[in-house]
Amino acid sequence: MKRIRIILIASLCTYFVAAQENDDKALKDNYCVLDEVVSNLSTFDSSGQILMYERANPFHNKQKIFTKEIFQELLFYPQIDTAKINHLIATLDFEYLVSQHQEVQNWDFSKIDSKVGKYEGTPEKLDGVQRFEIAKPIYTKDRKMAFVYYYKTCGHIQCGSSMLMIYIKKKKRWKLYEQFGVPIL
Repeated sequence: MKRIRIILIASLCTYFVAAQENDDKALKDNYCVLDEVVSNLSTFDSSGQILMYERANPFHNKQKIFTKEIFQELLFYPQIDTAKINHLIATLDFEYLVSQHQEVQNWDFSKIDSKVGKYEGTPEKLDGVQRFEIAKPIYTKDRKMAFVYYYKTCGHIQCGSSMLMIYIKKKKRWKLYEQFGVPIL
């Protein structure tokens, strides 16, 4: 009986250590992807820096974006690489993407290598300042592709947009694969 208890305790310890390692890897991936997102977005700003909210966008309505029908509509956008979209349609598990639970979290700006500043105002503040609300990445089952939803506001009435950026992991680095506009959620 004592032997079984020891084996059970050892198994549980191994399980919790592995779970913690997976959580640490996932958190590291989140910041690696976010760093690439910020780097891509900062190319549109003359200062090379973007302002973003500390609180991650909750991305509640994933089911409105992660559908085969929405991705098929993208085939009619002239600026979209249709071969990439057809590949996504054929290979993505849309149900899996929708089912991923995202906890509301704050971004830790000290873990981002790119130039990013914390926006201190509220979303309702009309100050003319462009700022971003970026969601935590959603990954494919194999964790080789990440989807990042962001909302950008210009700080003026009815001035904003939202995008879905798709990143692919190659040689341990996240690279922008495709991006397209989506409805503001």
